[in-house]
Amino acid sequence: MDKETLTGALVALGCIVGFGWLLHRGCSSNESSDSIELEEAKRSHGPRIRLGEPRKMTSDEFYQQLEAEKRQEAEKYAAFSCRFSITIYEDIRPLARGEKYEVPLQKALGESGVVIGGGSSMKEIDGKMVITDVGFSVRTKELEKGLGIIRKTLNAQQAPKNTKIKLTEPREEQYGLDE
Repeated sequence: MDKETLTGALVALGCIVGFGWLLHRGCSSNESSDSIELEEAKRSHGPRIRLGEPRKMTSDEFYQQLEAEKRQEAEKYAAFSCRFSITIYEDIRPLARGEKYEVPLQKALGESGVVIGGGSSMKEIDGKMVITDVGFSVRTKELEKGLGIIRKTLNAQQAPKNTKIKLTEPREEQYGLDE
């Protein structure tokens, strides 16, 4: 991927994240969005939130930093040989998704796995944008143990029965909650 394409993708990602935050802050659902504290956001999203003054850098410095972060990420997850992609068909906001699924799953996994990222898919239904499904990735050291913890935790959190658990590494395979 060339630098212009990557820059465009990063700008688009920033816009999507910003738009999602604005949607969440402006939502009128049964979850309170009026008192989101910075500490809660840092707890939910981890070290990806960086505070401080923006600093100027050249495009070469930016790409060097990006490559260094990619190497650090690869090293960080090298011990976790299994990767799962979880899709939950539920209309749930990002912070609530983290509290309901991602945080309990990370606690259950402990040192044997890590929950990575997350997102929501939206669709216009009857003139309103609604979340159709949410997803996140999980990396584990062992396939069977990791799959068992994922299933047990998602069932305990009352995930919908049509939830999909897809193994993407070391091979591709589809699982359900109860199989």
